[in-house]
Amino acid sequence: MTARRRGLLCAGVAALAVAAPAQDRDAPASMHAAWLVEVMDLDVPRAITGYQRVAADVRPGHLERWIATARLLELRRLQAAAIPPPDVGEAPAALRPLFQAAASELPTAELLARVRGEPKDVLQQISTDAGRLPVLRSVVPGAEEWLMSQIGPSLRDRWRQRMASFATRARGSEATNERIYAADVLRAELQGQTAQANALRTLYFADWRPPSAAGDPGPHLARARARLDTMLATDALPATQAAMLRELAEAIDQRAATSPATALAFVRRLPIYAERLLGPEPTGR
Repeated sequence: MTARRRGLLCAGVAALAVAAPAQDRDAPASMHAAWLVEVMDLDVPRAITGYQRVAADVRPGHLERWIATARLLELRRLQAAAIPPPDVGEAPAALRPLFQAAASELPTAELLARVRGEPKDVLQQISTDAGRLPVLRSVVPGAEEWLMSQIGPSLRDRWRQRMASFATRARGSEATNERIYAADVLRAELQGQTAQANALRTLYFADWRPPSAAGDPGPHLARARARLDTMLATDALPATQAAMLRELAEAIDQRAATSPATALAFVRRLPIYAERLLGPEPTGR
């Protein structure tokens, strides 16, 4: 998953919009906990149990349940585990088409076979219409956008502060969490999911501003690609992170071939990555 997919974390904002009893105010944290179990512990069965618990919470106004339902549908579609069909009978009308589209399972065996082999051959195949891979996170982004439309900015800010504090206490430093969120933004941009990327930036990087990159885009892009190559040459780089950085390098090159300005704007939209690729060299080395 992506997400971090922290993508699920943003769903909890709705809980602040309802007048729940004090003992119920911790319910949204269970969504965040389930997400952490999936993406940090890689324990999908236990995460599914957490999502099912959140989805079963039918309190009036508990909109977070539909984010949990969306993730269950995605995992079921991927055949990640034997998941019974989630109850979507009371789903909001805006979400029903998304849920219905995810009802059929993906041919995971065929898709896995498609991405095995030499990276060069795989990239060539999946760049064609016949070989292109389907969107794996096809439901949660739309459900998150719907949930965000149900609340106001002040509630979103309050929830961001609460969950940032919870995440720091539960799992690690704020810097670690921000790296996770930044990777989710990058994945959304690489998949062409602009609306999702914008929503993630608004939620997790509200005060962020891209680094300055005035003048000719060429030197900035050359510096970014050189730094990417240096990152990819690191022996200790995890395989998943290396794959994402290679995809980023390819995306930059493709955009630069037609419009260097567009490629530079793309890099500057990426929190944390933009600073690493375009910012000044760190001092004290």
